[in-house]
Amino acid sequence: MHHPQQLKEAPEEGWFLQLPGAPESIAVAREFTRKILHSCPNVDAIALVVSELTTNAVLHSRSGQGGTFRLWLLPLNQGIAVFVYDDGPPTGTTFDRGDVEDFGRGLQIVEHFATAWGSAGDTPGRHATWADMPWNTSHDTDSTSAV
Repeated sequence: MHHPQQLKEAPEEGWFLQLPGAPESIAVAREFTRKILHSCPNVDAIALVVSELTTNAVLHSRSGQGGTFRLWLLPLNQGIAVFVYDDGPPTGTTFDRGDVEDFGRGLQIVEHFATAWGSAGDTPGRHATWADMPWNTSHDTDSTSAV
């Protein structure tokens, strides 16, 4: 299990991407992941988890209020650790869980595919969510099937 590390600049290991906290950046992060991990048998599930975590950064943090988010893919012994760093809790707005029928479904998807995951404050005003993903899929069905 990996825990978030302070990320003040691009790490020396793995692959790093910083993007604006805008909805179109979610697809960029997903395609970046697919390009980097093109030979990984579990690339579909990893890209899905990246999509869910970056969506949360854009929708539920200050990243989506004109900030940025950072994606870090770190090779593990038999997998990939996915870290998404956002700009911390949003300001001036509250999110009502009743507003969205599927509220929380993204983290259920992450939990389904990850061997471990979690979140923590990184530095004051920053937040990190991480997921350890296996290199090979352990599912008998398509890794992107509905959870």
